[in-house]
Amino acid sequence: MRAYPKLWGQNKEDNKQAFALLKEAIAIDPTYGRAHALLAWCQALNVTYVWTKTPEEELQNALSAVDAAAGLIDDDPTALTAVGGALSHCGDQERAAAFLEKALALDPNNAWAWTRFGWVGLYMGEIDRATERFERALTLSPADPFAFNMRMGIALSLAMAGSLSKALAVVREVINKYPEVTWPYRHLAALSALSGDLKTARRAAQKLLVAQPDFTIERFRALPTGQNIPHWVDQMSEGLRLAGVPER
Repeated sequence: MRAYPKLWGQNKEDNKQAFALLKEAIAIDPTYGRAHALLAWCQALNVTYVWTKTPEEELQNALSAVDAAAGLIDDDPTALTAVGGALSHCGDQERAAAFLEKALALDPNNAWAWTRFGWVGLYMGEIDRATERFERALTLSPADPFAFNMRMGIALSLAMAGSLSKALAVVREVINKYPEVTWPYRHLAALSALSGDLKTARRAAQKLLVAQPDFTIERFRALPTGQNIPHWVDQMSEGLRLAGVPER
């Protein structure tokens, strides 16, 4: 419970604190499935948001935590969602979908599960399905602490469908409302550059690199989430390049 609020901070320090608390919980009870599941989520975030210098090692740690949770969480929609989200970040969209579908069968009104299911849709290139899932999550929980993530999902759905101006409007709204969340700057930088606004793109890239000095196009291209959408990864990479993000 102490770790739970830190899971939504979407910054490196909060994630680190959640990780430490979850490790304490597991030390007290090694069979506590939800703690293993949320630990997998934290470790997968380190990979996706480039918060680690050893992404391959962190990826394996996340998958190990998934294995530790599996079989202990069959009746826990929150834990099933955490595992599904972790697997999605690790690039296994089919297995992620199976866990998320099970979570939603137990709790059809679980906004977090619908959000993560939306991202699975995006990472599979199923834009219409992804949009429906994000919108359903927002309808279920409009004041959700993770609402910015739902809105970013909608923004990327719009961008992947070719509506860059609409996507950028949502990204700017998220950045203005949630200044502590820094990863949307990668999307503001890339999408602004692709739309021809290099001034905004370069300013966003500078803010991104202040928050994440290790972020490079090479590391972005290596993210497991892009495996099934190579054309989109190419587009984003070109936008980041135009914005001034270093290649490696």
